[in-house]
Amino acid sequence: MENSSMTARVSAFARACHARETEPKIFDGSMAEALLGKAEYDAVAGSLAGGIGCFCPGFSGSRAEAVNWAVRRRLAPTPLARAAFAENALARAGTVPPENLRLVPADLSDPNWPRALEEAGFDARACSFCSLLGLVCYLSPEEFNGLLAALSARMPRGSALAFDYPVRADAAPEQAELARAAGEEMRGAYTRGEPERLLAGTGFLAYEHPGPAELTDRFFRSYNAAHPEAPMAAEERVNCCLAVRQ
Repeated sequence: MENSSMTARVSAFARACHARETEPKIFDGSMAEALLGKAEYDAVAGSLAGGIGCFCPGFSGSRAEAVNWAVRRRLAPTPLARAAFAENALARAGTVPPENLRLVPADLSDPNWPRALEEAGFDARACSFCSLLGLVCYLSPEEFNGLLAALSARMPRGSALAFDYPVRADAAPEQAELARAAGEEMRGAYTRGEPERLLAGTGFLAYEHPGPAELTDRFFRSYNAAHPEAPMAAEERVNCCLAVRQ
């Protein structure tokens, strides 16, 4: 994952560690370990073990216990909830990755980003599924609204859009501080009603809008039943949303 962001590496590590160490799985992110590579996986694990005091002052235990504590209590819940939410939405839509899948890099804060998509052969006439999970918090409200408008112009009726966002009332302080430390400042947070108004103004309807309690019940229930001594919960200050183009 050369040149990737620190947030991306840590999120990938959390998914990889959960897939490697945990049953039942909230989300099987085994591909994350392959993307990281052994050297990067071991480096992140070593950093977490060495810095466990930042997560849990006074922690006492082995290196493996330190890594598992940090992953289970701090790092994994948000990326696992996002991934499980997207996987569920894709499954319900009956969507599978096409054989002609292409990866197109683009800066979504740049108003001209659709050009890269169009040059790669994107067909705006076909129903699409768009995931912005983990991205919205890094866009300003104006950039997010512009992105929704651009997507709406290129997604026909029946297309779907999934995203998550930090709740403005609390502004996810721990996540915001970690993002700033990684040079990736969080720029967007919303009250629950604001995303629905932005969606409505750009031709989308919020079809599902689960908060932390619902996400925990839907996607963490089996894991928590199997591990009552170490339950996990979706991040308290992050909501998910599945919207449909009208």
